[in-house]
Amino acid sequence: MQDHERDDRITKLMGAVRADAEPALWTRARARIDERERQARGWVAWLMRPAAIGGSLALLAVAIATSLALVATAPRTVTTNTTGAETLEDALVVELESGATARGGSSAPAPEAATDSGASR
Repeated sequence: MQDHERDDRITKLMGAVRADAEPALWTRARARIDERERQARGWVAWLMRPAAIGGSLALLAVAIATSLALVATAPRTVTTNTTGAETLEDALVVELESGATARGGSSAPAPEAATDSGASR
């Protein structure tokens, strides 16, 4: 809010109560309006209290400690390298050379599978 807007507001307030524009009254009214504008309201005012700041820091410390404790006690998974492949590329080459398909089966047809009659061609 700019100074002329504040002055208009003060003038309206003083006119509503039919008060004279004394410099001391003008200064006090302006100081009260400035103080109200500077005060934080609602959640911001509550969060700025020292107890709230200390409590939030304590909750943060508890959350960090709990997450570190959970990560430290989590079971570690160890993969065994049965093919002897050192990299992902080597593992894929070994899989392709072994004849396994993406479904985990063999690329050869099952013995009980019907043969294609060729009628759909």
